[in-house]
Amino acid sequence: NKLYRFGGDEFVIIFNRMTLHQVEPIIKRIVKKIQNTTLKYKDELIKITISAGITQHKKGDTFEEILKRADMALYEAKINRNI
Repeated sequence: NKLYRFGGDEFVIIFNRMTLHQVEPIIKRIVKKIQNTTLKYKDELIKITISAGITQHKKGDTFEEILKRADMALYEAKINRNI
């Protein structure tokens, strides 16, 4: 498994040889952990928010197609606050 920074505030996690069913609980744990974290800055507590979009490689996919699906899933998660 690998984690990459993709843009300013976006990250890509690649889970090798795992299904969406296997990955979803892992992502939910990561999201929960981050959302339960607060940062203290100049005596103020800052709540962290996170959204995640999940997709799976399909035979013949280009990297761009995978990222586009993940981005669409991320947009949906932000709207619905799913993950």
